[in-house]
Amino acid sequence: MNAKHIACVLLFAVIIGLAQGTMMLNQRMITARDAAEDARSHHDSASAKLSMSQILYEKARTDTAANRKYFDMWRQKLEMTAADPGAAKNEFSRMLKRFPTLVQFMNQTSAAVEIKDMTYVNRRITSSVKLEGDAEKAIQLLSSIERELPTSRISSLEIRKGQRGNSIEMDLSIESPLLSTAAPDKKP
Repeated sequence: MNAKHIACVLLFAVIIGLAQGTMMLNQRMITARDAAEDARSHHDSASAKLSMSQILYEKARTDTAANRKYFDMWRQKLEMTAADPGAAKNEFSRMLKRFPTLVQFMNQTSAAVEIKDMTYVNRRITSSVKLEGDAEKAIQLLSSIERELPTSRISSLEIRKGQRGNSIEMDLSIESPLLSTAAPDKKP
């Protein structure tokens, strides 16, 4: 083999090497293009999901604005009882002591009970009392409950005629709501 043949073989090897390199680069380019198209389609679908989520979020915010405003109005009172669940019980007991003319036959308070279908206010305590006394004082007690325990709810009230002329017997049950022990963080 002479120099011309060796040069031709080397030139053929270089041409084959260039062709192989070109094919490898072309394959990488095709793979990169496919990956870019996949990324673009994922981006487009994620953008569509994001815009749909934002639309649903804004709709939910406008639909629940009145409820959130109402809850925020009572949040401070509810947070006071969340820090100390016994505060609601003590508050009711202190209120009853301000009416010494109303004779108490029974005064009991239940432990905190879970409310399964609620998120923020998911516990409550129930205070029950049996009283007898002047009708006017009993009505004043009810108005004091409305004024000083605004988050409470009278769950049961039974009024009967008392033993004296203007006296009444009253069975009263009050439910006091409590915030959840781990209330969700307030978002700006």
